[in-house]
Amino acid sequence: MVSSKQIQVFHIAAVSSEWQKRLSPLFAYQWLPLAYDFSKDEQELQLFKKDKYNSKYHRAIFLLEENAAILENFEFLKQLPAYQIFYEENDRLSPEIQALFTLKAANRFDKKQLENVFRMINEQFSAKQQGYKLSMDHMKFNKDVSLQIAKEGHAACQVKAQLTSDYQQITTWKMTNLIPKNERTCFYPEIANIEGEAIVKIKLFFIRENTNQVIQVIEILHDQIINGEPIYFKLDQNSYINVSLYAKGNRGQFTIGQMHLRRAMADESVMIPGGGRIRDEENLGEK
Repeated sequence: MVSSKQIQVFHIAAVSSEWQKRLSPLFAYQWLPLAYDFSKDEQELQLFKKDKYNSKYHRAIFLLEENAAILENFEFLKQLPAYQIFYEENDRLSPEIQALFTLKAANRFDKKQLENVFRMINEQFSAKQQGYKLSMDHMKFNKDVSLQIAKEGHAACQVKAQLTSDYQQITTWKMTNLIPKNERTCFYPEIANIEGEAIVKIKLFFIRENTNQVIQVIEILHDQIINGEPIYFKLDQNSYINVSLYAKGNRGQFTIGQMHLRRAMADESVMIPGGGRIRDEENLGEK
């Protein structure tokens, strides 16, 4: 019986792993066969209800080995929680799935070193993830730029702009949550469907706690944004963050989604041996 306080680890593989015995009691391991069909759900896991991910499993961790049937189901994969996916090295993944895994900061692993995955789970996932999304309600658009803005649901808006050859500030977000010092944090923006001549960039302004002093600025360039590249940083002082989006290039349009901030679950420079991160030129607008 799985306790409500345990974090479930779903291992979709040809066989169950002996390394499960190394998992902390905080985790509940469950093996599923490669061909497991979450639509039929013979084990009545209810991971998906009417093809929608069950929020009850928001902390669940997924280990997907090569040839797992779910790797062919983009609609299910895109609903799995970010940062909590491990997948076996697999050259046959479609570019669409590779791009999705990049956006979700999924970890690639070598099955011969599967013990490292279980060790990382123990070390990195025992503490609850902390994350924020910058609210669309806190966006402030620049009235000096000719903009046509159309909301797309509660989490995105389409912007059509008459731009110049120089960067102009399009919008800003202000965040009231404090980013603790010495905590490695990941930021990634959802800016998609960039059309026309628009070139975009983002600046992160870090403001010292209880002051108006900017202590650091990070600039995120156009190619980093369209490649869905997460940006990592660690501050030496408690700080607030302001995010500004800039654009240039005559006429253009783009979709602004959510701005995500997460406590980084692992140091990208100390990834699982035999693994690594992939990059692809697509932003899928999913968390």
